[in-house]
Amino acid sequence: MISLEALEALDYLLWLRTGDGASRALSKSQSTISRQSREALVAFDLKIQRQEGEWQLNGPMDLLHLERELHQLYRFQRGGPLRLEAAYWWRQALDPAPGGWCTGVLDHVGIHRPQELLRKRIIDAWLYAAPDLPPSDDPELQVFRLSAMPLRLVAAPDHPLAGDRRISLQDVARFPTLALPSGVIPQSEQLLRQLGLWTTPMRMRCYDEASWEGKCSDGLTITYGLGLSLQLQSQLSCLDLSLDFPTGDALVVRRDVASHGAIELLLLELRKRLTAVALAQPSFQLL
Repeated sequence: MISLEALEALDYLLWLRTGDGASRALSKSQSTISRQSREALVAFDLKIQRQEGEWQLNGPMDLLHLERELHQLYRFQRGGPLRLEAAYWWRQALDPAPGGWCTGVLDHVGIHRPQELLRKRIIDAWLYAAPDLPPSDDPELQVFRLSAMPLRLVAAPDHPLAGDRRISLQDVARFPTLALPSGVIPQSEQLLRQLGLWTTPMRMRCYDEASWEGKCSDGLTITYGLGLSLQLQSQLSCLDLSLDFPTGDALVVRRDVASHGAIELLLLELRKRLTAVALAQPSFQLL
């Protein structure tokens, strides 16, 4: 019904947010991306508009969903490139991208947009962390756990609690702890609020270090760390407090492609790349 190139251009535009991003990813001119995206919009009788920094489509979606299913099957059978999105803390670990895969913006705040992209087959896999993962009985998505570890609280080296032994949540409650806008990672938000954390919201549409870890430079604000993110937060110190908050990374894919060989190879590669974290952090467990 429509060329592979036209739907690919439209979906890369939706995924990477800009014509420039799609142009660089597909090695095409921006004018070609624009022309091919329009071709897809006309073919499916759709309109495109910007909502809170992301492109959204309006119109009848049934034919588009069927076409995406066919195109995704083609990507898996012909060796890709397959599309991988991930939380920001995977940036270093995904450079270079695993063979046969290309990576996305790696800056989504929260779970809703990446899950939407995955459910609609715009992307093929997504890396995030517990507890904000799809439930085991999700009819569309399957979760492969990669690691397990407790969440850590981190702060600037000159924070009043840095270096103290056996601090308590009551000690931490005297200081601001970072939070994201309500609802973007609902399960984490609920658990952290129950612990008396998550007190200082940051308005962040896309991940920005200065708007997150950078806030700890005041010597008072506390944020969170896990596995790969602790490697990126080398300028911060872990506080000596054990939280009842299990977390760990996972790969999420659609169930109907979960048994494909490309997913198995990706899981092997991701676990390989996490080995260094397991060696450096005793509480980090590979699964």
